[in-house]
Amino acid sequence: GDPALGADAERWSRLAGARRELADLERTLSPRASAFFRGGQASEDRIHAHDVADYRALHFATHAFASTADPSASGLLLAPSAEHAGCPTPFEIQGLGLRAEIVTLSACETGRGRLVVGEGILGLSRAFFHGGSLSVLASLWEVDDQQTARFMHRFYRHLAAGASKGAALNRTKREALAAVPMFRGLEADVIERVLEQCIERTYPRGATVFVEGEATRGLFVVWKGRVKVFKVATGGR
Repeated sequence: GDPALGADAERWSRLAGARRELADLERTLSPRASAFFRGGQASEDRIHAHDVADYRALHFATHAFASTADPSASGLLLAPSAEHAGCPTPFEIQGLGLRAEIVTLSACETGRGRLVVGEGILGLSRAFFHGGSLSVLASLWEVDDQQTARFMHRFYRHLAAGASKGAALNRTKREALAAVPMFRGLEADVIERVLEQCIERTYPRGATVFVEGEATRGLFVVWKGRVKVFKVATGGR
């Protein structure tokens, strides 16, 4: 997490939230079964090491960039070394030979890519699937450093408690939304439908979503992955 980026350091901010994220994971996960790498140790060499296939879970807390025009130009930023530039490409990731149950890409836009008919979305997340991971947790949008740290702490806390990956993610999303003032007082089914709208569609510029529950209906403005309540009405129509 929060790798030392060498010559590219001036282009990218350091991630205090990512450092906190790893500290939280160290307290949540078993220290005997986990390994954590920061700064210069969080290098591309680590993912090319012979034992990378032995890990059941891989977690990257760093910067990333996605190209919808050329998915092969997308990258995940890690610390450089004498042998590697510190930016593994989708092509390199596909050849890692992973056996991970989950790869978490805790970075901006790691779920984006180029939509190809008959293939789906080509990008970083697809590369990790081809690289052998059974599941990938990624983001469609830019993510806030500190908010992401809190989100990941909740997610892994649920995993450590025995929840499945899907259940842990669902509970984490609900908890994150419950902490947002604009969603307080809204029905759970309304919040769930807003989530479904955001997941099922990608809004690169923005959209207005109408969601109706049993006792609440409202318009929600979605902008770059952030949801804002435009108007909410309660009671009958």
